[in-house]
Amino acid sequence: MKTLNTLLLFIPLIAGFAQTNNQTTPAYFTVYNVTGDSTVPQQFVVEITSPAVIQQARALLTIPESERPHVRGVVVKAPSYFNSPWTFHIDPASVGFSDISVEVCDAATSEVEGHLAEVGNAFLPDSVWCPWSSRILAEIPAPDNAATSLRIASAASDSEAAISPGALVSIYGQNLTAQILQAGTADTVVNLSGVAVQVKAATETESRPLSLLMASPTQVNALIPSDMPPGPMSISLTNASGQQFQSLSYVEAIAPALFTISANNRDYAAATVQRVHADGTNSIESLVAVDPATGALVPVPLDFGLPGDEVYLSLYGTGFVNSTAAAISLALAGETTSILYAGPQSEVAGLDQVNVSISQSLSSQPFFDLQPSVKNPAGYPVKTNPVRILVHSSTQKVGTMASR
Repeated sequence: MKTLNTLLLFIPLIAGFAQTNNQTTPAYFTVYNVTGDSTVPQQFVVEITSPAVIQQARALLTIPESERPHVRGVVVKAPSYFNSPWTFHIDPASVGFSDISVEVCDAATSEVEGHLAEVGNAFLPDSVWCPWSSRILAEIPAPDNAATSLRIASAASDSEAAISPGALVSIYGQNLTAQILQAGTADTVVNLSGVAVQVKAATETESRPLSLLMASPTQVNALIPSDMPPGPMSISLTNASGQQFQSLSYVEAIAPALFTISANNRDYAAATVQRVHADGTNSIESLVAVDPATGALVPVPLDFGLPGDEVYLSLYGTGFVNSTAAAISLALAGETTSILYAGPQSEVAGLDQVNVSISQSLSSQPFFDLQPSVKNPAGYPVKTNPVRILVHSSTQKVGTMASR
């Protein structure tokens, strides 16, 4: 079940690369924090890109500081133009606020700085940071170099902390090019619409070009080299006018992410299902469709078919290229699910595939959620972004079975 119809292959790419095309003007806020054993403030700065979270942050500034919830988000092990002098920052897309905290994600700013290499392992599992003493202080102007800075994130999950060798990424900025151009999936293109991107690992002496898949005024999609060493990485983008854009990022050895489509404030898996019937025949269907009225991608409920049918689910993502089925774990309805295959999809560069066997016992549920985890070289689990699978209702199934 490794080879699929070409149309099905492009659905996860379209879904993932289109999810953040509508860039909004970010806002910047200072955050108060204290050390674990004193009242010395250790302020940091967050960038927020979600209009809803920006609105929430501004509303919080109108209430007493003591009543404001703490800030939480995903730590990225790279400096940012907005969070100097710290050598890390919170992924702007992950910033949120919470009235509760747990000890496992609570730490002083200096502790994060001092234990940055351990983030995502024993220290701050899943890279989530929720300093209990943090309180949003004030909104500040955008830094002077914001216009020439870049944001690089997984093309599947839009997470800056999910970048790994051989993975598909999206690079965001402003005025990157004047048009939209897309390269073929089998092409190796290092200059697209006048845009070229160079990357260099901290351990390397020379930069190298990225293979580009798409270029637009605010977004460039590219492929991280499969032999990119883990650790800090610098990125330089040159547009058609010769203008330079810069950023720093971090490459993890393992950073799996799943492609999704969004609907009703939920992320649904860009996936396909294969049913093997009792007579030996089989069918493969996409769990993503295009709404003819709006042109938007919408989730398709999974049909388990007839009792006795074997059902296999294929999830599409990126960052699994260095993984194996044995290193991946997935629980459904409290039971461990068999991982049949994990690795390159083989027809689209950077696209990875995970095949799992799905029990008929899940057919009675309206939906089920998935979040595979992969062991990194240190033996710690690295979770993907969570995704949801819709399931046909029993009434729908009756009609489906009767028509066969």
